[in-house]
Amino acid sequence: WSAINVRFRPGFIVGQNHDGRLEIFGFPVSATPQNSIQTDSTVPIREVSTVSQLSPGGVWGTSIGLAGTFQASKLAAGNTADGRIQIFAIGSNGDIWSDWQTSTGGDWSGWTDFGGSGVNF
Repeated sequence: WSAINVRFRPGFIVGQNHDGRLEIFGFPVSATPQNSIQTDSTVPIREVSTVSQLSPGGVWGTSIGLAGTFQASKLAAGNTADGRIQIFAIGSNGDIWSDWQTSTGGDWSGWTDFGGSGVNF
């Protein structure tokens, strides 16, 4: 195992790529304030980051930020029928947002807001 180059806060989640590589999603611990935006005293908002194995069971790559600001520790991951990872988060506006791989094990599409279409938490 190689060390992961990012420290995640409690509440991180793990997804599995179609080829068996694990991918971790979470809110990184950061010494810089841009990683955390405090909208009120109870709901910290943070940017989601991810890091994945370079091969199944292998070493870990470099973490990347997936942009957007989301409520900390409110993430979920699943796989689409063709094996792509799809993640869900609660946005700073309270809506459900989603980001997914554009191909199995590939790049990320960018966050899409479900727009309050009937799903509330």
